[in-house]
Amino acid sequence: MEIVTKKEQVKSARLELRQSEIVHKQHHITNKLPGKSRIKLIYKNIGEGIKNLEPIVQIQKLDLLRAEGKIESQFIRSLKQGGRVIIQPT
Repeated sequence: MEIVTKKEQVKSARLELRQSEIVHKQHHITNKLPGKSRIKLIYKNIGEGIKNLEPIVQIQKLDLLRAEGKIESQFIRSLKQGGRVIIQPT
């Protein structure tokens, strides 16, 4: 019969903890966008399998909105960088 010392038990427990932390980190999802953001759509639920690079959620960044549009040439002089505009979808 093998006698396991307390030092060996502690060493084994620490190794098991490190392995668990690695597995948890591989399955933990974090938002890497700076600033505030919110989840717009959830494509997968808890427990569902996913494939590599398959989307899980769609995240919207709330502190910056980028929009592109066209204006009539008569309004070009009235636009200034940083000014306010009204955006209407077409």
